[in-house]
Amino acid sequence: MEQINQRVESNDNTPLNGVLQAQQVMSQLHQQFQTNQKEYIQLLDSLLNKQYALLENFRDHHNLPTILASLGQSVQLLDKNLELYHSNHERYFSTQQSLFQPGQAPMPVAPRALNTPVQAYPQAAVVSVSPVAAPVHPVAAPVSLSAPRPSVPEMPAVAKAPSAPAPSAPAPQAAKPTASPMSPDVEAQLSRFASITEAEITARLVTIVSDRTGYPQDMIDANMDLEADLGIDSIKRLEIFGAMFDAFSADAGIYHDASKNKDLETFDIEALSNVHKMSLFFKEMIDEIIADIRRKQGLDEGGETPDSASSKDFFTEDNQRESEAELPADALRASEDIGGDAKLRTLGFVTSTVDVAEVESAKKSSTESQQYVAPAVQSATEETVSVKPHTQRFSVTSQPLPTPDCDTQTFAVKRHWLIVDEGKTFIDDVTKQLTQRGQTVSVLALHSAAAKNKKQGKTQHVYSLAHPNEATLDTAITEIEQARGALDGVIWLQATREKVKKVTDVFSANGYRSLETAFLLAKRLQESLNRGEQHPGWFFVVTRGDGQLSLSRAGGLSAMLPAGISGLTKSLNIEWKTAFCRTLDIDAGLKNGEAVSILLEELQDARRDLAEVGCSAQGERMTLALSAAPTANEETPPDVSERDVLVVTGGARGITAKCVIELAQRSQAHFILLGRTDIDAPLPAWAQGTATVAERKAAAIAQLQSEGVQPTPVKIDAMLSGLLHSDEINATLHQIAQAGGEAIYRHCDITDAQQVAAVLNEAQQVVGPITGIIHGAGNLADKRIEKKTLGDLRSVFDVKVRGLENLCRALDITGLRHVMLFSSVSGFFGNAGQTDYAMANETLNKFAWLPLQAEGQPTVRAINWGPWDGGMVNDTLKRAYDTHNMVIIPLETGTELFVREFTDAAHPQVIIGGDNYRAKRRLTALAEGYEATRLLQPQNNPFLQHHVINDNPVLPATAAIAWMTRVCEERFPGYQLRRVSHFTVLKGIVFDGSEAERYRVSMTPHAGDRPDDDHLAVDLIISSQQEMKHYQATLLLALQGREAQFAELHGDLDVAIPLAVPFYGDMTQGAQLFHGNAFRGIQQVVHIDEQSLILKCRLPSLAAREQGQFPANSFNLFINDVGLQLPLLWLMQQSDKAGLPAAIGAIEQYSPLDFDQTFYASMRITSQTATLLLADITLHDKLGNVYSRFEKVKFTVSTTLRSLFTCADAALEKKEHR
Repeated sequence: MEQINQRVESNDNTPLNGVLQAQQVMSQLHQQFQTNQKEYIQLLDSLLNKQYALLENFRDHHNLPTILASLGQSVQLLDKNLELYHSNHERYFSTQQSLFQPGQAPMPVAPRALNTPVQAYPQAAVVSVSPVAAPVHPVAAPVSLSAPRPSVPEMPAVAKAPSAPAPSAPAPQAAKPTASPMSPDVEAQLSRFASITEAEITARLVTIVSDRTGYPQDMIDANMDLEADLGIDSIKRLEIFGAMFDAFSADAGIYHDASKNKDLETFDIEALSNVHKMSLFFKEMIDEIIADIRRKQGLDEGGETPDSASSKDFFTEDNQRESEAELPADALRASEDIGGDAKLRTLGFVTSTVDVAEVESAKKSSTESQQYVAPAVQSATEETVSVKPHTQRFSVTSQPLPTPDCDTQTFAVKRHWLIVDEGKTFIDDVTKQLTQRGQTVSVLALHSAAAKNKKQGKTQHVYSLAHPNEATLDTAITEIEQARGALDGVIWLQATREKVKKVTDVFSANGYRSLETAFLLAKRLQESLNRGEQHPGWFFVVTRGDGQLSLSRAGGLSAMLPAGISGLTKSLNIEWKTAFCRTLDIDAGLKNGEAVSILLEELQDARRDLAEVGCSAQGERMTLALSAAPTANEETPPDVSERDVLVVTGGARGITAKCVIELAQRSQAHFILLGRTDIDAPLPAWAQGTATVAERKAAAIAQLQSEGVQPTPVKIDAMLSGLLHSDEINATLHQIAQAGGEAIYRHCDITDAQQVAAVLNEAQQVVGPITGIIHGAGNLADKRIEKKTLGDLRSVFDVKVRGLENLCRALDITGLRHVMLFSSVSGFFGNAGQTDYAMANETLNKFAWLPLQAEGQPTVRAINWGPWDGGMVNDTLKRAYDTHNMVIIPLETGTELFVREFTDAAHPQVIIGGDNYRAKRRLTALAEGYEATRLLQPQNNPFLQHHVINDNPVLPATAAIAWMTRVCEERFPGYQLRRVSHFTVLKGIVFDGSEAERYRVSMTPHAGDRPDDDHLAVDLIISSQQEMKHYQATLLLALQGREAQFAELHGDLDVAIPLAVPFYGDMTQGAQLFHGNAFRGIQQVVHIDEQSLILKCRLPSLAAREQGQFPANSFNLFINDVGLQLPLLWLMQQSDKAGLPAAIGAIEQYSPLDFDQTFYASMRITSQTATLLLADITLHDKLGNVYSRFEKVKFTVSTTLRSLFTCADAALEKKEHR
């Protein structure tokens, strides 16, 4: 259809002409809709045929479910298009009718270009990349954020998928916006919302609070504190907040449309501490909605649309722009109230932080270039079918780490460091090295070290604190900062972990005191270490254990409590947005000089999202990771029987009780349930004669009123809680009996050692010797660390840790069969607002790794549970988890998996739920640029010996890209590489003895980028210290994954064309490629001719040690290098030349491709001269799923290059014989 570009002349603006002109426009629009409908049916038919073909031909392919899911999304998108078609069809007739209503003057059509492309067929824009000749200046060409053509290079075997170009339109002329007609419904809704008062909102909120809490409305005052007076925690507050959204959206669609795009968990729930503050928030939100709609209708006078954010504006904290013009008024005020720090949201067992500042999502216009590939399409702006993650089980394993890249800014300025010395540490070496680097150092000596350091006097800037508590700690820090300035960093040096002989000795008074003091110090220094981007902070804890974060289980028993400190640093690293927090476990066998070198290296690590690192005696770095570890199937009986007696803490109520009931049904075991509720206590006088909760609540209110006390929900809950708990415990005992088990309940404070010993001794007289422990007790006191008290810490920590200690003292734990510890993902991942809870659970995790097993007993396991569906996870939190694709454990699934834990003795620590509970660390401002340096040596990167040319190792071009990718992904956690543009080899790095040792990666915001909340683009240059530039590129990173890409395949990919010579080996002896084992991924030739090449490939796994400083990340250098081998192989087969990569126009990444995975590499030659070869390369699978695409790969070619190639293995053999 021809594009419409009507211009209304000033002398032709009569009512009749306006009607005719509007009629013509509407008719042409209607014609276009009819065309869209026809094309929709055709495309739908094509998709259904494609699905049928896939089902018939590829029933057993492992990627079939993925493709079918994508096709299903496509059908749903087309259904959405059909729905929009019908909606627009109705609007057409409605508009026709309104044009001729009596007394209504037709509105002239504004002079503008009208473009109505078919939604399912927009054509992606393509960037033209010219060959770049060395030397090249820093990246200047802007990167296109539109993806390139999604087609596989044209060749007989792989043809590009057809796509219809979207209609183009001339650029519209600027015109003064005119008010568009407002539908009566919208006008009525606006009028309704404009009339809403704060009092009306308050009344509705009071009603919702009453419904959610069960308390009468007359008891609820708008100024009551939701938590202190009404007992409403942040989780229940989220539920109330969601109910308010639902209530308003039922009143008016415009509110629903506006609110459904707002992410509830981005609001500062803690700041909305009473009904009055909530009312103000909703009133301001309603006003903003009205203003926004009026602005869109052209009714706002003098309103201006803010300019798009520049690239520099985007690189700010929390992936959000900091321009106040973009923040809602409530967000600005809330930010001021809370101090602008990261906000806390409690999500069941898992919390995360976000800034209140909320950026309005950029809406893509219908004329914007988008990328589609037949047959699967998915629009980012349309509703899609998402596959909910399912509950899984993972074991905790050790993951090797490369040598860290160095952030040069760490010691570039003079900073004030506080070193906390517990005694018997390498304090002198640390102080000396920091001072030599121009740093200011103060020392805080604790415990036994205090007496020694006190003699050194204040001239050495050593402050002693022999008996630390919150008051003396505050005094010491105040004195230090007043004398020497605000602190920039803390380095806590723990004493070397002591060896012990008995299990009970792993719990020591010094251990408890160390953890409490570290917690209080972090609380005291929260403000000093979080002063903003211009003043970053450090909080490092150095432990001297096994150098493997307690995973080695070697060397016998040792004091275990200090290892729980990593729960604190992991949580602080999330909670503190401008501080770098880490626990560093250095092998106790390393000498002090080696240990301080490791510490200084870690302090400068460019990767700030990694909160725990171990360093072994051999100098190898590691951290903790997860590995899938499914349990036995449900038919396998648990290793528990009617002969077992299990003591259960926290097992009389809640989730633990549900687990015990399920285990009783499967085993008929005996249980001793411990809890603080005294179920034998008589009913209070005021509750006599009551039976139901409602009756007891009314009686409690009457009792308070009779005493002259104002009833509040908190006071009423305090009166009712014991009664309700007793009812729940009795119900649990009854259900265990019904399930076939036997249970007794004993009133006991698990933190009281004497009570625990006495109760367990008496209980064993009743049910027999205890054979196992299920430690499920736990408390929560969620809040930011600066708001926590020592009482909060002890109430949370002691129930889990002292409770476990008391069980160990009352029982011979080494003689038990099972010890199951209920831990949490908060301990493994860390969690904002749960520093104390994370420390407690992490301590349980470390206990599980102690070498306690003798002859297979006991089985000790820490189960790190994710959030359960029930209890604290309400509907609002479920929506939040679904948004982040996080797993919520269904009750039935969780109890079944708990029982299965008794079938497996292999894993000390497991995670049940998902593997993505770690909160993403915020972006920090990039400002004008960022630099990271690397000591690059062949001995630290064994794979280089498999990439040797002319007897010298050469850094592969893909290694340079992987290096850039790692710097970006470490600088911007949560983002992954999507696109590489304008990659150029300026001067390759050859390890011939003349190379530099240190190299620098410089990063700056890409000048041509217009970032949004989903992506960012940066320019990178790798150079050596002599300012020699080696590589440059522009990288586009994104938070979300790519749309699925498919290529329509032609020909048989099972064909194998034999070669007379081997693929790999000594090229001087006839081999085609010089690459060593690390890069040998080509298996067979499928097709080759004068313009194309298709290979079948599979690259075996490469050990982490072999990968060195270039571990496979979102850009796997080893697999992608296989793709870049195609031009060289083609040259060897089709010419008398060889070549090396000089530049790559673009690399698009779509889906991950792993080691040991079969794939196909297809290449099409696009240009060839005497010295240059240009090609497009696509990595895909047998069904046409595209993994990645290389465009305009430029190879420098010549006949003399052949003589330079030597097989990597041959070169390595020569070196070994020298």
